[in-house]
Amino acid sequence: MGLLLVVIIQAAGAQDRDGGDEVVAAGLAKVPSIETIFADEGCAAACKRRLDANNPGLRVEVMRHPANRSVATRVQAQEAVVD
Repeated sequence: MGLLLVVIIQAAGAQDRDGGDEVVAAGLAKVPSIETIFADEGCAAACKRRLDANNPGLRVEVMRHPANRSVATRVQAQEAVVD
């Protein structure tokens, strides 16, 4: 449904990928039945692999924004994303 479950405030200089583990852990502690997380490109590559490895059974899907930024699309599994 896309409802906001967790808010964590980070320093302005922190990257999204650095806070991903904390957000996911807090979300799963609050709602352990979460099965899928949709993340933006800040969680691509190493961040996604780390979240997948640390949270068995949780699916992390990275969404890409098109050039016009009007609609998000899913990253295909075969695409290579470089951090």
